[in-house]
Amino acid sequence: MAFKDLKCYQEIMRTLPEHESNLLIAMTRSITRGLRMLPPFASSTTSSHTDEATAVTNTAPTDTLRISNPDEPVRASSFEDEPPATLPEGITRMQHLASDAATRFQHEFKIEGDGATAKTLHTFLTAHLPSRLSVTVVEWLAMQNPTRAFTPARPQLPGQHHPGLGLGRTVTKMLVAISREKGRDCLLSIPEYFHNAVAYKAAGWFFVNPAFEGYMRALLIDLGADLETKGLSAVSWAFQNCHVVDANGVVEVWQAQEQILSVSNRMKSYLASSEYVRLVTKFTKRYAGKLHIDWSSAKELDKYLLPGAAPAYQAEE
Repeated sequence: MAFKDLKCYQEIMRTLPEHESNLLIAMTRSITRGLRMLPPFASSTTSSHTDEATAVTNTAPTDTLRISNPDEPVRASSFEDEPPATLPEGITRMQHLASDAATRFQHEFKIEGDGATAKTLHTFLTAHLPSRLSVTVVEWLAMQNPTRAFTPARPQLPGQHHPGLGLGRTVTKMLVAISREKGRDCLLSIPEYFHNAVAYKAAGWFFVNPAFEGYMRALLIDLGADLETKGLSAVSWAFQNCHVVDANGVVEVWQAQEQILSVSNRMKSYLASSEYVRLVTKFTKRYAGKLHIDWSSAKELDKYLLPGAAPAYQAEE
């Protein structure tokens, strides 16, 4: 797959002001086909290795890519503008979500009117990612035990119908071995739920986009105390039930990008590069300290709390 097929790259391109996106498309390596989300070529598709069901919806491919003339007059764009017709076919400007259902991460990209953040990330990705990647795409897998029931020590996670089998690490090792044998660069998944991303990160996964990696680390800082005292299940359900908010009460919605487990040396070098580390640090500082869980309105989450944890409605008293 080409790095331009990555969701994070496409979102960066959607977010740029129109004249910036046109110029960058023209400057980027020659593109002769429409952008496709996780195409089947050069990749092996399997299923998510977490204990809960995880689904990834792929974007339908386009047949052609039209590049508009960068010298044409460009009208000013705003949050509410409809996607301009001059953007490449199949690529629409990121739609502005309602104020009560938009991620701070997306707000960060949209609010920056000059597109500096998106341009910085575009420059980094095009300069450091290989032009084509051979990946094993982890889309969906349920490893659950239908003969067992959930317990207070292991409460239900979003997406689970039965308790997990505890085989995540074993399956990951198997997938890594297969990927290494096939000469893959990495395993790749888009974690559907917050707890998926936390589990992946604990197993050594990183987000391709250093800005989103920084955002994830900021979430772990902001919600760290809750994860320790309330448990991963309760925090993941807090995302699911819209209880993660900023200081103004704006709901933070979990919408992830590509998370990878490196296999090849070139992907390990990418994640260890000084520029990736610098950008991760920069965006961690930018996003940290802005979110919390409104436990006072989360009484329905009591059944997901760790044993001994204070009821949700008492958390902020």
